[in-house]
Amino acid sequence: MRVLYDDVAALRALLGERPAPAPPCGATLSDPEQRLWEALAPGHPVGATIAPDAGRFSTLAIVAEAQASQLDLLNGWVREGAAPGRAVAAVAVTGRGFHGQRQRSWLAPPGTLYLSVAAPLAVDLQRAAPALTMLPCVAVCDAVRALSQGAVAAGTKWVNDVLIEGGKVAGALTLLHSVGVESRAVLFGVGLNVAVAPPVPPTRFVPAVSALRQWLPAVELAPVLGAVLQSLSARLAEIEAGELEAIGESYRDHSVVIGRAVELWDEGADADTRGKPFATGVVDGIDADLRLRLRGRAEPIGSGRLVLVG
Repeated sequence: MRVLYDDVAALRALLGERPAPAPPCGATLSDPEQRLWEALAPGHPVGATIAPDAGRFSTLAIVAEAQASQLDLLNGWVREGAAPGRAVAAVAVTGRGFHGQRQRSWLAPPGTLYLSVAAPLAVDLQRAAPALTMLPCVAVCDAVRALSQGAVAAGTKWVNDVLIEGGKVAGALTLLHSVGVESRAVLFGVGLNVAVAPPVPPTRFVPAVSALRQWLPAVELAPVLGAVLQSLSARLAEIEAGELEAIGESYRDHSVVIGRAVELWDEGADADTRGKPFATGVVDGIDADLRLRLRGRAEPIGSGRLVLVG
């Protein structure tokens, strides 16, 4: 895997101790690499090195301080016609403009894995879109299991959060590019708290945040990055093989909401929203299309912000 970087300390933090790399200045890049770097870090110096393969990823760009959400920058890069021939990944040590669902802002302290990927993918979106939405959360759960050798269980909170023992450790986003009903590329964004939990005040939607080091005290960013990239690769292979239900089964197996009492609020609700949830009840299941089934309610629920009760 080819690695582009603008800072030696960032490179070491995300790839571990390696032979001393050259300072980032004047590396010779291929045309696709040059366009990718200009999209992610315009004006930044660039160095290049080689790292062990990480699944299907051909290129990893490491930026010490991102000027904007790398997922948004990759999305613009793909929208402008630069669909990758192979999957590419971008990681920032810190940055500005990071966000989750519906542009809700993220704090971005160092010590969290901020990962964005773009991969070519030709599948029927009518069938595959729900599985692709579930995929990054499932991949994070896979990675936590691998890193802890099964000792730590991460769970999925509908729709796109990952929790460990009630504390949010990660959030994920999926973006799709298509021609008609067939996808052209898929993008994933993952924010995974590794060394530190950001100082987020508790709300009904996120009552607690945590970091992997609470359960894995010696864990570092480098092995976490490697594990997540490998998990994303393996799960994308399942999508390409048409094994969509495998993603759904894993998402449900990891779910922390099935069997729990919940409240569902409008998508636009935030910590200051007054009033009442539009639905309450016990979650009986999650359908293949990612809709939530509440006990005693005939129609499944396709969107909303979920609160675990009790």
